Amino acid sequence: MEILKQVIGIDISKDTFTACVGHLESPQECHFSDLGSFTNKKDQFNKFLRWVKGQLERPSDPVWFVMEATGVYYESLAYYLCDQGHQVVVELVSEHAGQGCLSHPNGALDHDIRAGGPNRAVQL
Repeated sequence: MEILKQVIGIDISKDTFTACVGHLESPQECHFSDLGSFTNKKDQFNKFLRWVKGQLERPSDPVWFVMEATGVYYESLAYYLCDQGHQVVVELVSEHAGQGCLSHPNGALDHDIRAGGPNRAVQL
């Protein structure tokens, strides 16, 4: 079995966040973990990473953490994951979904990104 991609999808709110680990195998088969729920506090982020490691099919392969920009609630986790060396994508969503994508060149969170459409993803 060849793992093509591993992604952690995160749904975040003020007090909690929920995550699911997915991986794509060759030939194009998707597999998903059960949901994990966590408190959205810095002292709980290590617990989240331990859970992720236990859910990954191949922990040594690259992993992408993907979350929606929900107010400011995603920021602490996004910065924490970046500080730990992980690949993070923050989806900036608006009422006009699907009109563009931007990979931020310097890897920083930018609250005033000007790109080719109102729906953008920032790769951190």
